Amino acid sequence: MNRFFSKLFSKKIFWKFFISYIIIFAIPFSAILITYITAQKTIRNEIINSSSNSLYQFFSVVDSRLAEMAQINISLLNSSLAKQHSYHTKEELDFPLYESYELKEFLKSFKQGDIADIFIYYPQLEQIVGLKGCLDSRTFYKAYYKDMLTYARFADIFSTSEHSLKPTLLSLNSDTGNANLAILVSQKYPGGEEMISVVSFSKTSLKKLFQSADFHSKSTLMIFDNKNKLLASSQDMGTDFNLSAYEGGNTLYYDTFGQEHYVVQIFSSRGADCVYVSATPSSIFWSELTHIRFIVILCTLLCMVFSFITAYYLAKQNYSPVTSILRTISNKTAYVYDRKNNEMEFINNVLTNCMEEIHQLNNRLETKADKERQDFLLHALQGSYPPNEKFQDDVFLQHHITLLSDWFGVLLIQIEEIDRLKVPLTREENPSLLSFILTNVTQELCSANQQGFLINIAPMQYACIVNFNRGCEKEEGLSYMYSVAGQCSVFVQRHFGIYTTISLSGIHSGLSEIHTAYKEAVHTMRYRFQYGKNSIITYGLVQNKTFHYNNSTDSKSAQIIMDYIKRGNSCSSGREVVDKIIALANINDNSALESLEFFLYDTVNSLNKIIYEAGFKHLEEKNNFTRQLLKAESFHNFLENLVRILDMLRDCGKTIKESNTICDRAKAFIEKNYRDPNINNTTIGEILGISPSYLSQMFREQKGITLIDYLYKIRIRKAKELLSDSPLTIEEVAAKTGFLSSSTLIKVFKKSEGITPGAYRKLKQS
Repeated sequence: MNRFFSKLFSKKIFWKFFISYIIIFAIPFSAILITYITAQKTIRNEIINSSSNSLYQFFSVVDSRLAEMAQINISLLNSSLAKQHSYHTKEELDFPLYESYELKEFLKSFKQGDIADIFIYYPQLEQIVGLKGCLDSRTFYKAYYKDMLTYARFADIFSTSEHSLKPTLLSLNSDTGNANLAILVSQKYPGGEEMISVVSFSKTSLKKLFQSADFHSKSTLMIFDNKNKLLASSQDMGTDFNLSAYEGGNTLYYDTFGQEHYVVQIFSSRGADCVYVSATPSSIFWSELTHIRFIVILCTLLCMVFSFITAYYLAKQNYSPVTSILRTISNKTAYVYDRKNNEMEFINNVLTNCMEEIHQLNNRLETKADKERQDFLLHALQGSYPPNEKFQDDVFLQHHITLLSDWFGVLLIQIEEIDRLKVPLTREENPSLLSFILTNVTQELCSANQQGFLINIAPMQYACIVNFNRGCEKEEGLSYMYSVAGQCSVFVQRHFGIYTTISLSGIHSGLSEIHTAYKEAVHTMRYRFQYGKNSIITYGLVQNKTFHYNNSTDSKSAQIIMDYIKRGNSCSSGREVVDKIIALANINDNSALESLEFFLYDTVNSLNKIIYEAGFKHLEEKNNFTRQLLKAESFHNFLENLVRILDMLRDCGKTIKESNTICDRAKAFIEKNYRDPNINNTTIGEILGISPSYLSQMFREQKGITLIDYLYKIRIRKAKELLSDSPLTIEEVAAKTGFLSSSTLIKVFKKSEGITPGAYRKLKQS
C-alpha cells in the first residue's frame, strides 16, 4: 500500500494523475448533478401543474354551477308570480292564497340534482316562500335551518344593506368541511317591494367535487367569499388561512403554516364574487425525490472510484487525455487544432458544431418521417394503399401511428376565405403556416378523447382522419366529430380570420374503409352549394336526399317569368315568381344536389331566351345576368340573384313602356306641328313635361334617330310632296314646311337627298 501511494504521488506522475482524475470525474459527475437538478425541477413542476389543473378543473365546474344558480335567482326575481306575491299585505297572507301554492309549485320546477333548496324572502311581509311551503321567516328558520346556524346569522343573511343586484356567494352553515353554499340575489322593482332569492348548493355535490378535484391526500382546496372569509374547504389544515396576506389574482405563492411549508395557488372566480385556493405541502416534492437522491449518491461514489482507478492507469501509461482527444478530433474530423488557441474552447466548439449537426439530422429525419406518414394517410384516403385487415395495426405502427381502435371518421375542411390582416403570411401557394394552424387546432381538439391526423389534399382543402377510442359508440362518435368541427370553425375564424366549410363522413371500421369515409365527406362537401359557405354539413344530413325535379313544367315556368317581366300582373314580386317556379319544379329541402343543378341550368336557359325575345339584349350585355347566376356560390345566392334580376327586368320593361309612350307622343306632335319653324327639343320637352336632353336621348334609343333629324325628315317628306304636286315656289314650299328660309331648305334638302329642291322638281315633272 505504501508503495502504491509512493508511486502515485511521486512528482513525476502526480500532476498527470490529478488532471486526469479531475477531467474524468467532472464529466459524469456534472451529468449526474444536472440529471438530479432537472429531475427535481421536473417533479416539482409536474406536481404544481397537476395541482393547478386540479384546481382549475374544480373552479371551472363550481363556477358553472354557481352561474346556473345565479341565473335561477334572476329568473325567479323576474317571474310574474314572484312579483305578484310581493304586492300582498300581511293581512292577506293570514289566509291561504292560491298564489302562494302556485309560486311554491313554480319554485319546484327549478329544482335540479345539485340544488339543495330554493326560497324567496319578502322583507316587507317577513315571509319566506320555499319548496315546502310559505312560512314566516322565524318559523321557516326553526323548521329547516336551526341546526345549521343561529337565527341572528340567518336574519343577517337577509340584511338588504349588504346586498346589491350582483349575485352573492355565502354559506348557510358554519361547518367549512361540510359547507352548504348558496347564491343570493336581491332586487327591488318600481312600485313593488324588495325580494331576496336564495338557491343553495347540495352539500353532497360539493363534497364530490372536492373529492374528484383533490390531487393529493394532503392537498387542500378552499373557497373564500369577497370578504376573504373561508366558506368551504376539502379538509382542515389545522391552522387559520389568511387570504388577505396575498395580492390575489391567479398567482403562485409559498407560505408556512404550523410546521409545514405549502405551495399556494389562487384563482379568482369568473361568475361569482369568490376566490378558489389550493394549498399543497412542499414535502410531497421531496418524498418523490428520495429514491432519485439515493441513486445519485451511489452513482457519485462509484464515479469517484472509477475515476480514481482510470486516472491512475492513464498516469502510469504517461497518457494525456486532453492531448489524445485533440489528436483524435484532428484525425477523425475536418477540424484542425491550432496550438495557439485554447484547448477547451476548441473542444467546446467542436462539440457545439457536432450537436448542431445532430440536431439538423434529427430534424431532417423527423421531416422525412412526417412526409412518409402524410403520404401513407393520403393513400389511405384515396384508397390506393393495399388493404390488409390482418396486419392493420402493424401498417400504422410502421408509420409511427398508434391506433386507439379500428374506427375512423373523416372531416373535410374547405378554406373559403382568409383575413390577411390576421394571417398575413398565409398564401394559397405557400400554405405551410395555414397547415400548421389547422394541424395544431384539430389535434388539440381531438386529443381530449380521440386522436386526429390532418392531411393537405389540395390547395385550400384539408382532410382530418379521426381515430376513435375503443369504447366510443357510433352515435357518440358522430356527435363528437360535429363538436370538433364546430369548435374548429369558430376558433380559427375568431383567432386567425380563417373561414371554413366542413363536411363530416359517417364512422367506418378498418383501413380500407377510410377511403369510404373520405368519399362520403367529399360527397357531403358538394352540398356546400345547397347549405352555403361557412357551414358544417354531415353525411347523415344528405345521404337520404332524393332526386326531385319536374322538368315537364319548364314552359309554364318560362311563361310565369315572361308575364312578370312584361306585364307584372301575375305575381306581385320577383320573390313570388321564384317561389312559384320552385314549387312547379318540385324542389324542396329533401331534394338531391342534382335536382338543384337541373333547376339552376333550366332556369338560366329559360331566362336567357326570354331576355333576348323581350328585347333586353342590351341589359344582358351590360350586366351579364347569365354569368351572375351560373357563378352563384350557393343555391340561396342563386335564388337571391334571380329575384334581383327579375325585378330589374320588370322595372326596365316598365321604363321601356313609358319611354315608348312619350316618344310616340313626341312623334305625333312633330307630324302635326312640323310647319312651325320655332319647334325644337326645348319646346317639345316643355309641352310634354320632360327634360329636353332626356327626351332626345330616349327618342334616339327607341326610334333610332334623333328628335331634330326626325323633324327634318318629316319636313323634307312634305317638301317633296309639294315639289312634286304643286306649282309653289321654293320660298313658298319652305314656308309651308317650317323652314325659316329657302336657303335653309336647299341646304337641308341637298344634304338629305343629294340634289337641290329645283333639280328634284325637274326630275319629278319630266
